[in-house]
Amino acid sequence: MTTATEPLVCRPHPNADYTLAAEAGQVVAVHTIDRTWSGHAVGQALLTHGDDQYVAYYDADRWLTIAHRRLGSPKWQRFRLDSRLGWDSHNYVVMAVDGSGRLHVSGNMHVDPLVYFRQAVAGDASTLERLPYLIDPDMERRVTYPAFLTGHDGALVFTFRDGSSGDGVNYFCRYDHEARTWRPLLSAPLFDGEGQRNAYAEEPKLGPDGWYHVSWVWRDTPDASTNSRLSYMRSPNLLDWQTLDGRQVVLPVTYDLPGVVIEDVPIRGGLLNGLHKIGFDATGLPTVAYHRYDEAGGSQLYVARGEASGWRIRRVTDWQGRWQFGGGGSLAGGIRLGHTVLLPDGRLRLDYEYRDTSGECRGAGGALILDAETLAPHAEVPVPPAYPAGIAGPARLDYPDITVRTATDRGAAGDDRYVLRWETLAPHRDQPRVAWPEPQPLELYHFSR
Repeated sequence: MTTATEPLVCRPHPNADYTLAAEAGQVVAVHTIDRTWSGHAVGQALLTHGDDQYVAYYDADRWLTIAHRRLGSPKWQRFRLDSRLGWDSHNYVVMAVDGSGRLHVSGNMHVDPLVYFRQAVAGDASTLERLPYLIDPDMERRVTYPAFLTGHDGALVFTFRDGSSGDGVNYFCRYDHEARTWRPLLSAPLFDGEGQRNAYAEEPKLGPDGWYHVSWVWRDTPDASTNSRLSYMRSPNLLDWQTLDGRQVVLPVTYDLPGVVIEDVPIRGGLLNGLHKIGFDATGLPTVAYHRYDEAGGSQLYVARGEASGWRIRRVTDWQGRWQFGGGGSLAGGIRLGHTVLLPDGRLRLDYEYRDTSGECRGAGGALILDAETLAPHAEVPVPPAYPAGIAGPARLDYPDITVRTATDRGAAGDDRYVLRWETLAPHRDQPRVAWPEPQPLELYHFSR
């Protein structure tokens, strides 16, 4: 018998007679924007707003750079900002446009003072100016995980963690584009680890009910194995929060807050920040897909659904072995997990991928098809291509452990779609490498359905 200490093998669920429609589309154009750093993986960003298209990336010399063009033009203008990347894979970059059409950029932070730029003139990337802080420099000295959201009233919202892994608080700020000032959205942090831990929350997700839904885990130390206590709450406006059963949540959220726990998984129980994803079923009920260890200590995927009687939890895999993770820094390899996606027949689709630290796939991945009522796995099928051939892979560079990275457009809608593509090495626990490939092309693909 395979034991939980053996390497993970993602044994697929037996297939039923089930297929998923491909939606890859056709490539319309390819733009080579620049050459980008390839020594370690770090998130880059693409945003289309009206006729303006922006790309935020790290150039060949690791400087944070903004490329801009007007749609329909092949000409890109590039503007280097005064922020330079180290070896940290946490230091992704994000962008948003406010109600006046001005661009905001933030990134390149892992427990660092805020890095934030704002456009002085809408549509002119050359007017990006660096601001030293948003509201209070004392709460913006150790910033990680920046994210821009849209509030219920359409206002731009910015959220980040101040502190470190095992000791942090999460702030939300609201932007007034007419006064061009930020102010606190909430009277207290949304999450407060009280100096003993920190919350790792997914970005609040707008559901079909028009409410925001958020899940999180707590972590005691920088060791990734010390995540625990999967939790959830919801809000109509990002201001007023409540539990699944409608009880008011008094902020800040702390570890012992009653009524928010989905499953009280202990530390070293297999929970990991970034591996708890919110989706919704055909009736609009929230689902949370996540990874934890089963009773034998093996790796499994679970889906919890918030129902009137509480959380229904279903194990949806029958894997063998264990993905053993822990320690500090950005993890290489492991499980990637999507959120449940509603299918036309009412079933739910859950995509996953597993890659071990050597770069070899064991079971590779697939799309689990879950029963609409019971959440039981109905089938497991190959994941259809998300993009036209030549975008997602394979890598073109012949270099050990090189991988293809993509970034979806945070702005465009309709049949015209855009995606960034580049090739890079995997995360390296945020430590320098002794060798790495030359900078690689950063490409933008325009495709249509």
